[in-house]
Amino acid sequence: MTYTNPYTQNSVSSKERLHGLEGLVDIGCLGDTTGFDPDEISWATDRLGITDWEGAYNATLNSDYHVITVAPEIDIGANATFNLSPGSGKVREVLTEAARYINRIMVETDDRIVVHCAMGMERAPLTVAWYLMNEKYIGFDDAYEIIARARPIVCDRREWLDW
Repeated sequence: MTYTNPYTQNSVSSKERLHGLEGLVDIGCLGDTTGFDPDEISWATDRLGITDWEGAYNATLNSDYHVITVAPEIDIGANATFNLSPGSGKVREVLTEAARYINRIMVETDDRIVVHCAMGMERAPLTVAWYLMNEKYIGFDDAYEIIARARPIVCDRREWLDW
């Protein structure tokens, strides 16, 4: 599905969806979500960021950004797409493929890489954590800590590795 309005889905932005949940349910975020805008790119490293689909759409307009989606149901013209689907039995395989791809782009270009999923809370952060763990040899806990400092709405979904 291609979205023609980069700021809303079903007439509600990611920011409104996120903040509409505050106080209603514990969505498992690792940081304080108060006032956080999921559309912004949160840089886990100087060249590797995480965002939602609206932020990723905007990143596609910048030729210095290489956009990767791990939410194939969202077609915004990303440079690469990986089908990260919890429960598929292929989560580790897809994460490894995505991490190798990220590493190749890091080595072969000077582009800044933006990884996105629908909200930038679960699939994209898990992908970046897997990259940091497997390509930069950072432990999972430390990887999620780095990511959560940049993007407090992150939810630790490492349990998906066993699905």
